[in-house]
Amino acid sequence: MNQLGTQMKRKEPMRLALVLFLLSLLIGGIFAKLSQNLLSIGIDSISSRYFNTIKNMDIHYWDLFRYILFSCFKSFFLVWVISLTILGLPYLGWLIISKGFQFGYLLAALVMTYGGKGIVLFLTYLLPHGIIYVPVAFFCMKCCYQLTMEMNHGQATPSLHNIGMIKKYFRVILFMLAALVVGALLETFVSSFFIRKTLMLF
Repeated sequence: MNQLGTQMKRKEPMRLALVLFLLSLLIGGIFAKLSQNLLSIGIDSISSRYFNTIKNMDIHYWDLFRYILFSCFKSFFLVWVISLTILGLPYLGWLIISKGFQFGYLLAALVMTYGGKGIVLFLTYLLPHGIIYVPVAFFCMKCCYQLTMEMNHGQATPSLHNIGMIKKYFRVILFMLAALVVGALLETFVSSFFIRKTLMLF
C-alpha cells in the first residue's frame, strides 16, 4: 500500500490518464468502423436535417454564450464536488475514458463519411476554444486528483466536512473559471463562425 501511495504521488497517474485516453480514443474509432453501415445512415440524416439548419439559422449569440458558460461551469463544479467524495477517482477515470471514446468515434465517423472535409469539421469542432478548454481540463483533473487522494488516502477523513481542504486551490479555481469564460466567448463568437463556414463545404 505504501508503494502504491508513493507511485500515485509521482507521474504515474498522468501517464495512466494519457494511456486510458488514447486507448479509449482508439476503441471509439474501432467501434465507429464496426458500425459503419448504421453510421452512414445516421450521418446522412444529420447532414440533411441539421447541417442546413445550422448554416441558415439566426444565432442569438448572447443566449448561446450563457448556455455554453452554464454548461462549462456545471461540469467544472461537478468534478470538484465529486472529488471531495470517495467517488472522485472513479469519476475522473470515467471522464477520461468517455471523452476519449467520444473523440475517437466522432473523428473516425467524420473521416469515413466525408474524408478530408471530415477532418476539417472535426478541427473546427475543437478549435479555437479547445486551446483554452484542454489546458483547463488537464489542470482541473490534476488538481482534483490531488484533492481526492488527500481526502481518501491522506490524513483527512473522507467526508464533506473536509471541504475546507479546497481552500488551497481557491486561486487556481478562480483562474480556471476566468479561462472558461474566455473559452466560452471563443466558442460562441469565433468557433460558431468557423463551424458555419466549414459546413458550407457540405
